[in-house]
Amino acid sequence: MREIFQNLRHSINGKRFGLTALTSLISFSVLLFLSFPQYSMQMISYGGLFPLYAVRDLSINILSKAGYLGLGLTVIYAILSGVLVTNLYVSLKTKGLKQIKFVSALGPGALVGACAACGVGLLPLLGIGFSAVLMPFHGNLWRLTGIAILLVAINSIGNPDICEV
Repeated sequence: MREIFQNLRHSINGKRFGLTALTSLISFSVLLFLSFPQYSMQMISYGGLFPLYAVRDLSINILSKAGYLGLGLTVIYAILSGVLVTNLYVSLKTKGLKQIKFVSALGPGALVGACAACGVGLLPLLGIGFSAVLMPFHGNLWRLTGIAILLVAINSIGNPDICEV
């Protein structure tokens, strides 16, 4: 548990905070856009401030469907995605590709909770997307699963500042 907190802390220090914040914001926007793709594409195609309106509207949509807990879990998921991308980038930059324990750590976290906004994840890829309707807690359990996988992936990458020789 201590290693996870150290890995999280290293991604918000100094210059890394900007990269973490940017990737978290992009991740949050993508999660929201994936929750309602047709509406999102319309708003993006209009340009201007319409994508920002879409982010606002889709946040309200998640809030109305899954409540504050669902919106909070989506925000946490986006922040952890930003931390994962930052730690992976710093590890690749400092250690190189061969020294990273788990280079593919980004994949499972991105796939399992890919749509943390709606809580569906891999189910549509498996052909059982309809079963999300039968799940309790409005998809929050899937959001928690995605967060747990992201924490495991962050822990697998390790501290990007430590050179393990």
